[in-house]
Amino acid sequence: MVNGTGTARANCDFPAEIGKAYLVVFDHLSGPAMGTYVSVGETVYDQGTLNPGDTGRATLWTATGVAPNVSGRQFTGGETSTFRVSIKEVNMPTRLDGQEVIQDLTVHMAGLMTYEKLNSFSTLTLMEIYRDSGNRLGAKVDSVNGSGDLVVIHGVDGVLTYSGDASTWTPDMGVPFDIAASYSDTGMSVAESGGSSTSKAVSGFPYLGGAALEISPESPVVLSKLELRLGASGIDLVRELVA
Repeated sequence: MVNGTGTARANCDFPAEIGKAYLVVFDHLSGPAMGTYVSVGETVYDQGTLNPGDTGRATLWTATGVAPNVSGRQFTGGETSTFRVSIKEVNMPTRLDGQEVIQDLTVHMAGLMTYEKLNSFSTLTLMEIYRDSGNRLGAKVDSVNGSGDLVVIHGVDGVLTYSGDASTWTPDMGVPFDIAASYSDTGMSVAESGGSSTSKAVSGFPYLGGAALEISPESPVVLSKLELRLGASGIDLVRELVA
């Protein structure tokens, strides 16, 4: 990809089936940083900057059109960048409930966390998979009640559902925790070791293409266990994981 003036773009279409998931992997081979994108028609999904040395930059993308396009773009005139992209159809873990196909994800985390008594919402994010403000999954600690309340979040197309329990921990350094949260397109469940467990109904599963699993960006957390289970969820599972 050689940029002689303003913006150069190297792209290719690939055949896709609407609703199926594809693993799109970008590798930077030479030249300066560049942008990466997946597009369907006039809709462009920004996959972020591909820096020199970056390999395996992956996004799990669900097709919304039959002729999507992947591209790399160089925005600096006179520069040349080389990249490689691989595309593979993947079978997302699912289960059948009668005739209904269910999408599932369960996250089990244990370790030590540190947070202050801030008397605020979202004092500490334990984990989050964040596509945008309306499409995300996560688990956090609120200290709005003066203690540490466990809250899980399930967001689909701007509809945010919250569930959890109150007065779980006392703010401190090295506070032990052991939690499990599950998410599906019909419900969400959460359990804490030695504490409460609860479930709540939801509708739909968020589009999370290109979103990373982020662990505690605000405050130190030491993990002794991190387990992700795809294709399984529910209150019985999260209770079993923290038992």
